[in-house]
Amino acid sequence: MASCALVSDGTAVHLRQPVSRKGLAGIGAVLVILLTSNSRAFQVLTADLPAPGNNRVAYYAFDATPVGQGIYPLTTFTDKANIVVVFEGTLWELADSVHYSSGWMKNAYYKYYSQILSDIKTLQARGVKVLMNVDDTKSWSTDTVFTTYDGTRLNYQQFASFIDTCITKIGLDGIALDIEHGATDNTNYRNLIKEIGKYVGPLSTSYSTSRIYTAAIYLSSYGVPGPTVIGWDRTIAAYLNFVMDMGYFQNNNIRFHRWADSLGNGKVMDGFSHDDPNNSLSVAAAWAAWHPTPDKAGVMVFAGNVNKPYTDSVFAALEAPDLATNPNPANNATGVSRVLTLSWTTGFGVTSCDVYFGTSNPPESKGNQTTTTYNPVVLAQNTTYYWRIDEKNSSSTTAGPVWSFTTDTDSTTSVERTDAEGIPQKFALMQNYPNPFNPTTAISYELSKNGFVTLRVYDALGREIRTLVDGSEAAGKHSVNFDGDQLPSGIYFYRLTASGNSYVKKMVLIR
Repeated sequence: MASCALVSDGTAVHLRQPVSRKGLAGIGAVLVILLTSNSRAFQVLTADLPAPGNNRVAYYAFDATPVGQGIYPLTTFTDKANIVVVFEGTLWELADSVHYSSGWMKNAYYKYYSQILSDIKTLQARGVKVLMNVDDTKSWSTDTVFTTYDGTRLNYQQFASFIDTCITKIGLDGIALDIEHGATDNTNYRNLIKEIGKYVGPLSTSYSTSRIYTAAIYLSSYGVPGPTVIGWDRTIAAYLNFVMDMGYFQNNNIRFHRWADSLGNGKVMDGFSHDDPNNSLSVAAAWAAWHPTPDKAGVMVFAGNVNKPYTDSVFAALEAPDLATNPNPANNATGVSRVLTLSWTTGFGVTSCDVYFGTSNPPESKGNQTTTTYNPVVLAQNTTYYWRIDEKNSSSTTAGPVWSFTTDTDSTTSVERTDAEGIPQKFALMQNYPNPFNPTTAISYELSKNGFVTLRVYDALGREIRTLVDGSEAAGKHSVNFDGDQLPSGIYFYRLTASGNSYVKKMVLIR
């Protein structure tokens, strides 16, 4: 198959006619072989980088060992990240698998580079920014920064151009440096970091609003594994969108301020790992939900494909919870039974909700709860009710829309009483007698078949006062006495539930 070569002169990328592999070692140009003749061409990247403070970075590590789940692909290992970093392997092998291969970019799911490239495209179609991890090396501190597969030696300018060519070829949204491989902080190293910044990041000439340039760095108890200039020198860090601390097993506050005190909060985020016993989900989520002033850059999880619930829960804590959906009764429903339980589907990242309900709009507060149902106890006939669910987490509250429904006009709870043998044909609840009462009254009901029965009394605020029946009963007529001797005067409700039926009636205690 004829090969087509991409040539970069440091300012533009050109397409040349097919060349032989022996002719690739040109002087003053960097050549990258396309995977196939119909490979993905140049991608024009769009803007819309994540908002400041809302960078949710998930690393996908090919060698990760999942916990409590199987091996997920790039497209499903997280639902909440807006930046995904492809980790292990090299940028150049993804651009030119003919000449480069690290052996790392595979697992039980990925067998071919084409799968990875396809899934990167899928993520980008969803609006997720996809970066490739790029390890620094000792050579970055020398005159020969990189040597190509055919022995061509590249200085820092040529290597930065080479990186740009690979990014463009693949169609990536940027790179994430991994600063921990023994490079030395010197002029060569600093020049390279800045030169790369010409092609990616906030100071890039052509891609300042579309390509991300970031770096993961850390200090360990064993010393500095790489140049910390990126995290402490504002001039160098200006080329990056943000830096990520990857000292996972260290104190979160210390490692954040290690860099933020020099660069500012908006340039720094902490990274978290499911494998770190010091950063359980509750600890990591609490840190993610912390929003200093000015706000931090966001939060990172490595490796995000170890445990999806951990990864997505940490990201959810950073952002506002999703809206409640699927109201029952449906919004604007009519003819709704006056005996019902409101229900809804909670959004992602929710820890509790504030319930609002009543006949006025806006409805009145009914308190905070962790369940997705609310029992208003009793409703008036032919009346419009309004309700709203505000979803909450440790970060913020998302106010829901106001829903409404209108009850039916049927006020009858009794039905035809008995069949020829004296067994009630249908379920029925009678009005208590006497009513009003002081202090005792009888509550009668009829069952058409054997079944489990509950009969409970509530006050006007919907609080359960007493359980009169809670067990199996036979079909037939039943009556139970209610003694309100220890209760204040007022309106009370009693609710009977049996065989999937439920009815409520009102009674008045007068002392």
